Amino acid sequence: MATRMFTGRLAATSHAYPTWSMAVQLAAAQFFMTIDGRTARTVSAITERA
Repeated sequence: MATRMFTGRLAATSHAYPTWSMAVQLAAAQFFMTIDGRTARTVSAITERA
């Protein structure tokens, strides 16, 4: 998030450790769908705290 990279690019990035790659892909996927009953927060919910 600090690099302001799009979630799709972040998910497509090759990582040296496969477990990191899988975790990043699952986190990015939560922005687009529900996984294990969890979804990402809306942008307004995140910016209200700042």
